[in-house]
Amino acid sequence: MMAELYGHEQTVTDANIINNDSQIVSCSNDSTVRLWDVKCLKLLETVYISNTLTSVAESQDSKYILVSSLSNGVHILRK
Repeated sequence: MMAELYGHEQTVTDANIINNDSQIVSCSNDSTVRLWDVKCLKLLETVYISNTLTSVAESQDSKYILVSSLSNGVHILRK
């Protein structure tokens, strides 16, 4: 194992490498989306979405982060 990233307060439900492998985006049952720097292994940003989050992905044009939740919706975050 290379490293572990800590910050979510509940189970992480999804994580993906984005921005040409320079960042990791994760979502959790704690209703947060977190953006991490791969090189420094540091938390860059936390976004709260008032719902249980299930998956996270980067748009093909790398401009947005898409987050699905148990509310039957997709949340779109601008990067």
